[in-house]
Amino acid sequence: MSMSAIVWFRQDLRLEDHYPLLMALATKRKLILVYVLEETKHWAIGRAASWWLEESLKAFQQSIKDKGGHLMIFHGDTEDVFKKLIKQHEVEELFYGANYEPEERKIEKRIESLCKSLGVAVHQFHHNLLYNPETVLTKEGRPFQVYTPFWNRTQLFQPPEEPLPAPHSLENCVKSGGEPISKLQLKQKWDLHQIPLVWEPGEQGAKKRLKTFVSKGRVHDYAHDRDFPALEGTSKLSPHLHLGEISPRAAWHACHSSLIYRKELVWREFAKHLLYHFPHTTDKPLKPEFEAFPWKKNQKHLKAWQKGETGYPIVDAGMRELWHTGWMHNRVRMIVGSFLIKDLHIHWLEGARWFWDCLVDADLASNTLGWQWVGGCGADAAPFFRVFHPTLQEAKFDPTHAYIKKWINEPLPPIVDHDEARKEALDAYHSIVAHRKKKGD
Repeated sequence: MSMSAIVWFRQDLRLEDHYPLLMALATKRKLILVYVLEETKHWAIGRAASWWLEESLKAFQQSIKDKGGHLMIFHGDTEDVFKKLIKQHEVEELFYGANYEPEERKIEKRIESLCKSLGVAVHQFHHNLLYNPETVLTKEGRPFQVYTPFWNRTQLFQPPEEPLPAPHSLENCVKSGGEPISKLQLKQKWDLHQIPLVWEPGEQGAKKRLKTFVSKGRVHDYAHDRDFPALEGTSKLSPHLHLGEISPRAAWHACHSSLIYRKELVWREFAKHLLYHFPHTTDKPLKPEFEAFPWKKNQKHLKAWQKGETGYPIVDAGMRELWHTGWMHNRVRMIVGSFLIKDLHIHWLEGARWFWDCLVDADLASNTLGWQWVGGCGADAAPFFRVFHPTLQEAKFDPTHAYIKKWINEPLPPIVDHDEARKEALDAYHSIVAHRKKKGD
């Protein structure tokens, strides 16, 4: 039996601009193309993202088949899967792309240890980001906590390289093995609503989405239109970028005419940077004083927020858009996040968990940064006393109510008075600030 190499696919379900795959092909070894779904108890994949992953894997498996190859899919312990494959196929090398989530990094360490014990050479690539989070550091060698200096530092690096083409052929692969996708048990019994009608998961869907964003001129108007939820002003590439169906380099070069859009791509890098260096922030605030914040446990208010029944039209429209489409406009994400935290005084983690379950683009780094940003307790966060007034936000960013009318038919009474809730939130914030000063922190 000839020696072989494993290509381990993770959040990089694409053929174009795939460094590990291309480097493995260059060895001329027989390739074993593998995807393993290992369930993690901590931040296990949500329902909407589960649907997306299954559809993405189907599309990716077919793309590989069209090139003459075969993608082995497994459900279980990654170490057990690799141990069997390495022995069965006399594997000498492993190629894979790094993942920056805490649980995934633990899996990486286990696999690297296994490979070392079995004499398998490991080749890791940082091909899912524009910049390696290990190298983007301050002059003192520390991680950044503010976005603008982070952006400025990245601009001192060489510009991102042009994306690489997909391989012409994957014929030199093991042609069988693995489990049916159905064994992953990703499809859960819940109403997908409009989600399958709105989205096309997979590499081809990602390329179409990017082409539409660029060819219809939306990228040129992005700086203005991105704030108005009634407009098709954003790329909606986030779920595709999350699973690596398209590389950030491809988006970077296609959107060269918009500096603002490129800065948003680097904001995504900033989120990965923070998660890599501060993994505890998935559950705890980066600013520890916020652990003493007197959050309320009001299930009635939480349910009203989740269902889009708060009586504030812009909030309710956003929450209903989320439930029906698996996505929400970013401006509206900020509004509904501020409302949960600063009007209802409910812990930001409740919002993070709901978004995690309902978003097709649920990304641990971006979700964590977004919620800690709006809650004032994270890196580069909006100050806590910056409270989004839902009625004023509605007047400014949906003046004709075009967005609201799409999702709201019936007027509802407000469940809280915004001005009173704002005052109560700020009083609570000032109390934890005073407590911190008293302790001398």
